Amino acid sequence: MAAGGNRRRHRPCGLICLNGPSQPWRCFLIARSAPTLPSATHAQVSIDMARVTCADYLAMSAANSAMFSAWMSGWFNQKTGYVFVDLDAYARNVANVKSWCASNPAQTVMAGLQRATAR
Repeated sequence: MAAGGNRRRHRPCGLICLNGPSQPWRCFLIARSAPTLPSATHAQVSIDMARVTCADYLAMSAANSAMFSAWMSGWFNQKTGYVFVDLDAYARNVANVKSWCASNPAQTVMAGLQRATAR
């Protein structure tokens, strides 16, 4: 094969690249895009919010508990048509739910909230 023709060469990075007048960019593009490929280590987790028990809720870390509380608050506020943000009422509601959950650890949080917001 003539010099400059297409032939396979192994690169130090472990990639096989084609050398030729129009293809030296392939190895560069593959090497540059590899770090942006999705990683299996970032798996998504799905949670059935209707099945979270009070015991589960009370056992959550502070960060997870705050995220769960905010989601549930937003969902129930939307469900009941409440469109205002009242941070003091939010803090009171979270404290009340946690207090109720301490007395009812086997109940689901969703069941407690549905009872509290039933009209």
